[in-house]
Amino acid sequence: MTFKGKILSSLALVGLLSTGISIFVASVHLREKGEQDLIDKSRAILSRVHVGSNYVAQMNVLNASIKEAVEKFPDGNLSEEYKTKILKAVPIYAAFRIGQEGAEKENYQFRIASPQPRNSKNKATPEEMKVINEFIQNPDKKEIISFDEKQNVILISVPSKISESKNCLSCHGHPSTSPFGNGKDILGYQMEDFKEGDIRATFSVISSLNPVDAEIRSTVMSISFYGLLATLLAIAIAFLRIKKPIEDIQNIARAIDSTSNTLSDQAEALSKDSKSIADAVNHQSTSVEQVSASITEITSMISSTVNESENSVKLANDISQFSNSSQVAMGELQGSVNEIAESYKSIEELVDLIEKIREKTDLIDDIVFKTTLLSFNASIEAARAGQHGRGFAVVAQEVGNLAQMSGKSATEISNIVNEVIETAKRVATENGAKTDASLVHFENTSEHLNKISSISEAISDSANNVLSATNEQNLGLRQITEGMHLINDSTSSNAKTADNTLANSTKLNEDSHNLQEIATKLNQILQGKALDLPKNQNAIKKVLNITNDSKEAKEFHFELESEDDLNADDDSFNKVG
Repeated sequence: MTFKGKILSSLALVGLLSTGISIFVASVHLREKGEQDLIDKSRAILSRVHVGSNYVAQMNVLNASIKEAVEKFPDGNLSEEYKTKILKAVPIYAAFRIGQEGAEKENYQFRIASPQPRNSKNKATPEEMKVINEFIQNPDKKEIISFDEKQNVILISVPSKISESKNCLSCHGHPSTSPFGNGKDILGYQMEDFKEGDIRATFSVISSLNPVDAEIRSTVMSISFYGLLATLLAIAIAFLRIKKPIEDIQNIARAIDSTSNTLSDQAEALSKDSKSIADAVNHQSTSVEQVSASITEITSMISSTVNESENSVKLANDISQFSNSSQVAMGELQGSVNEIAESYKSIEELVDLIEKIREKTDLIDDIVFKTTLLSFNASIEAARAGQHGRGFAVVAQEVGNLAQMSGKSATEISNIVNEVIETAKRVATENGAKTDASLVHFENTSEHLNKISSISEAISDSANNVLSATNEQNLGLRQITEGMHLINDSTSSNAKTADNTLANSTKLNEDSHNLQEIATKLNQILQGKALDLPKNQNAIKKVLNITNDSKEAKEFHFELESEDDLNADDDSFNKVG
């Protein structure tokens, strides 16, 4: 049965149940009310009978009639007409007549029941004898109400007691009080010797319950008709009122099912993309760490190169200074030689000059030694500089060669000086030629020193350029290092975001499956199919945990480069619904 059918059938069941309850309540109420009305009516009749009999007794017509009858009929044979006249003066007879009057019209029976009736019709039945005996056993009891289910009647009985005030003993007293002295009353019936207060009979009003039952049946039919009509009307109204909501619920269920399918597909796609992003971010993080390590090594190497470049500049400056000093010394030596040439005629002056030359030669030897030492140090530093120091090594080697040549020249000068000293006389003749030769050597040495100075300046400029470039490289690497740190921090943040995205996409995928299961269950409910309630309740709890977990759910966000990265025109917003 469909959900709509269940609602309508439930409404019909409620209507029928309400009608049934109404019928039951109305039947019970009408039955009780009908019985109570009959009881009240019977009491009114019995009250009327009691009042009428008392009225007849108070008129005291019976005693006068008895006297008249005795006088008129001394033998006791009264005519039927006179008997009827006397009966009308008897209170009990008046009560009977009052009770019988209108009984058929008012749908009841009035009956006098007695264990010793003078009229056989008034003979008490066994049931009536039970009532009489109950009155005898309970003298204070005023009435007894009983029901006869077979005849479907209700009886109300009251006792009729012997009372002198009603002249009852005139007919039912001691036989000795007989008006004719024969133990019989005025009508010829044997007197029973009743006493004051004895129960002679019962007055009963018998009312049929058939009219009550007929009224109940009529009411039940009316209630049934109108209840059924109201139920059908309620079903019709309910059908019209729930038709649209049920259709809306069905449409909503289908929409939920469609949306859950779309959401499931999107959640699976998002999960795959999140996993790919997480893998890519992890790979990027590893690459960034490797690049950072490489940059650190390069920075260290550049720092070492800067230090070596600074040392090379310093050595080049030292060589230039020593070259300048050598040029000054060579100029002074050349002046001395010129003086020797001018004073070669004077041997004493020549000896003095030769001594000066020896001094200068010693100075040259010292310069040559220092130059050689500087050249050696420059060669070592050039070797340390590696590829960048090759040119500087060549220059240092040439400087060393020049120093050796200068040393050789100084040695030759020293030998010449010694020869001049030893052979001063020969020097005089050969002094001119030797002086010229010395001048040539001085010029060559000066020229070599000039070349050394130029090369030293070039080396110093190159070393300064290398130092400047290296410093710029070092600054660039620092900036790159800072950028890599920022990239590393961003990569770590992206990795965390990717992990959160993956976790939330997994949760979204699970929730979409739960939503799809709920939609399926809702469709089954609307179609009236049987449900696996425990499983259904677990699915509902899972979906509801979204609103309870919605307070505890992990929050995540994507950092967009601009507002244009996502907008309401995206196709993903048009897939659902």
